[in-house]
Amino acid sequence: MKKVIFGIFILILSLVVVPLLQSYANAPGTLDAYRRQLRDLEAQYAASRNQQAMTQNEIAAAQRNIRNSQLEIDRNRGEIDRARIEIENLNLEIARTEEVIRELLRHQQIANSGNAALEFVFEAESYADLIYRFALNQQISSFQADLIEEFNENILRNEELQAQLAARERELDRLIIQLDNSISALSVRLVSIEKGQLDIRADIASRRNTIREFEALGCRGNETMSDCVIRMGHENSPRFFRPMNSGVITSPFGWRNNPLGAGTAFHAGIDIGGNPEGTPIFSVANGTVSRIVNRASCGGNIVYVWHTVNGRLYTSEYMHLLAINVRVGQRVTSNTVVGTVGGGRQTPWDRCSTGAHLHFGLSTGWRNDFSSFRANIVDPRSRINLPGLGGRFSGAR
Repeated sequence: MKKVIFGIFILILSLVVVPLLQSYANAPGTLDAYRRQLRDLEAQYAASRNQQAMTQNEIAAAQRNIRNSQLEIDRNRGEIDRARIEIENLNLEIARTEEVIRELLRHQQIANSGNAALEFVFEAESYADLIYRFALNQQISSFQADLIEEFNENILRNEELQAQLAARERELDRLIIQLDNSISALSVRLVSIEKGQLDIRADIASRRNTIREFEALGCRGNETMSDCVIRMGHENSPRFFRPMNSGVITSPFGWRNNPLGAGTAFHAGIDIGGNPEGTPIFSVANGTVSRIVNRASCGGNIVYVWHTVNGRLYTSEYMHLLAINVRVGQRVTSNTVVGTVGGGRQTPWDRCSTGAHLHFGLSTGWRNDFSSFRANIVDPRSRINLPGLGGRFSGAR
């Protein structure tokens, strides 16, 4: 008889106590650990703010460079226009000079065919005048040739200036394109930083709220929150219940086409649609609210609840809520409304929702942060009576 009793005790130990102890091994840390995590998050937020300011300064500097480059381009175009006008004027002057030279050449041809040149020279009234007339006749052609050469040199200088200015303008155009691309990349980085800040702020608010509520419960700094919750009278549940009275499964657990972009993405829960915003959402079992996130950029309002079901620890997740009806540390039952359906027009801050629905997730162990929750997720349908994709449910939960 004693052997039978001992055997029954071992069976109970293996089925209930051992799984419970194993789950406790994965339970959240102490209140002091959460305080340290809060300080780390606040440091991350401060660093993110510095990175945001640096990125904004880089964008402002690039915008100033674009404006300065555009001003230089405008100045260059003015210089090009002035040089073009000067070239046109020089061309007109060269044309007039060439006409004068042609007249002189005709005069020289006439002079060479007769005695006109000699008559011009020997009509001098004095010896000095004779020398002057002779020299003038010889220098006229040379003078005009020098004048044309000077004009041509001016044209070449202006053409070179135009070429240099045009090359500089092309260089500035390339610089502006590079700066525009840099601003686009910096703007993407800035959006990412600001989005990350929203999530960090939400996490900071959540941690502060968690710490405040667990302090109010009387949890000690070196006491794990799981121990504190058990000490406060956390209740076991015999089974799970559905989170809503009715609905339709619009997206199952696992890989699916990404509703927010191209390709595929892993869906760490199930989506329950078919209900308008404001529809009540219930806790899936007795438990303790462990964490609340307000207005996360991806997920919106979120509630996490710790459960013990048949001696095993679980954490349930309710995302895209319009309203939150519970507080951290509150003990709930399967009839407690934790929140209402959101994810539609009334929750525009929630960027990861395409319409009114509940995203319901389930993790083994008591989890109080996103990464550990995701690392231990299970398909809710493996624990709760829910239909597959497209299936509807109603009636008793």
